[in-house]
Parts: sequence; C-alpha cells; structure tokens
Amino acid sequence: IELITASGAIRFLSMSDGDLLSELRVPGLDEQSIAVAQRAGKDQVHLATTDGRLLGLRVPFEVRYEGRKRHLKPHVVENGSWVLAEKTAPVLLGVSQVTERGVTAVFTTATSGPTLLAIRETRNLFGAVRREEVRRELPLRAGETPAAVIVDGRGTHAFVATAAGSLYYWDLIQPEQAALIDVADATQDRQVAISALAFLNGDQSVIVGDSIGRVRVWQPVRDDSRSSGWRLQPIHDFAPHTSRVTAIAASPRDKGFLSGDADGQVLLRHATSQQTL
Repeated sequence: IELITASGAIRFLSMSDGDLLSELRVPGLDEQSIAVAQRAGKDQVHLATTDGRLLGLRVPFEVRYEGRKRHLKPHVVENGSWVLAEKTAPVLLGVSQVTERGVTAVFTTATSGPTLLAIRETRNLFGAVRREEVRRELPLRAGETPAAVIVDGRGTHAFVATAAGSLYYWDLIQPEQAALIDVADATQDRQVAISALAFLNGDQSVIVGDSIGRVRVWQPVRDDSRSSGWRLQPIHDFAPHTSRVTAIAASPRDKGFLSGDADGQVLLRHATSQQTL
C-alpha cells in the first residue's frame, strides 16, 4: 500500500500486517504541503501543493530476488512541474498521465470553479522544447458547486460532478475548444451530492458514488438526437452503502473496483456481473 502524507512522506506499507516497509520524500515541495494527491496509470503520481503547483512523479519499483523470495525497492523520479493556480491551493484535481507531449489537468480552488489546464510540449531537431498552454474555465449551471473531478489517462475527456448531483461530461481533445458533451442528473435529487468518481479500467465508463451511499456505473452511448451525438447512460447499479461514499478505487487489470463509505466499510464490486463480492 502506498500512502502519501500532507508533509510529503511517501510510505509503503505491508498489505498483510500494515508494517512500514519503506519511506521516501517528495522532491520539490519547497517547504509547502500537499493539498491533493492522485494516481495516474501504472506508476505515476500527481501532487497539488498548497502554493498552487502540480508536481508529477513516477514511483517505479526495482525488483530483485534472494533465492525464491522477491523484494521490491521503490524509487521516486520527478516527472514535471507546472503552475495550476498562483499561490492558491487546489481543492479538487483530475490529471491525465504525463507523456512526452505534455499533460492535461482539471482543478478547482476554494474561489474558482473547474478550470482546464492543458500543457503541450514539442521538441525540435536541436532538442529545444516549445511549451504551449491552454487554460480555460469549464462552467457549471447556475448555483452548482463542484464535488469531484476526474480526467482520463490520455487527457481527452473529463467528468465533473456537483453537490447538486449533476454529472458533466467534457470533450478535451482540442483543449482550446473544450466542449460539453452531456450533463446528467445522476442522483435525480438536487439535495443528494455526488461524493466520489473513478474511471473503470479502460477509461470508458465512470463509477459514481453519492452522499446517501448509492453506487452506479455510467457510460457514454451514441444518441443521434443530441447535438454532440452522445448521452450519459447508467448501465450498472450496485448494493448501496449505509452512508456517504467517500472513495472509489478501480482495478487496473479488470472491471473490479472498491468503494468505501464514511462508516469505514469497504466493498468489493465487479462491474460486468454487477455483483458485490
């Protein structure tokens, strides 16, 4: 288990007994704290700092064997640094994987709604890097406040959830022309907030948890009657939690996922079979 603290410690814990196996430090914090942490892909971690920066890290593992026993040694590698909001701590954060071409993030602060930041980097034949930045707001309907944000691994689509139960689906393929594809009233009750979001493995379907414990999987489907050609459709419902859904973690290998609630209960689900195991 990988645990990141606000002070910048990366702790690796044994899944069998919870013992501390190793501890590393986040480079580049510059006496700031971590406001938001997010994992992307196999070994990437994104950290938003209290002074508004986005730190990209890779956490690869060195594998060695002593006889038949396997040992894993973690390392921390810096993977980029960008400014999200000048000297302002982000509250919500969704980030794509960092590639040679750049990174895409959607974030909020205490005083601003969802904002898109797309960084595109190109390198010429002489090795010089040219960086282009697109920054624009992703507006919500009047009176709505953001509650959760996720961006797919390629940085092509984002979901923004609100405290009024709305689920916004954005096309980010051309960041300067980011387009709203659909808005769904996911909880069907403006008093019920969406409280957690996560992509299922494959980044096509999104798991939605709400403030009264319900868990549902949504997916974009073709709809020629819509101007965008798409609409959001619920495709799986699961046995509810008894309290607010606070976290969702999807398996990187199959269609399974974990959902946790405010009472500390964690449930193992499988999306395809719609089962709680």
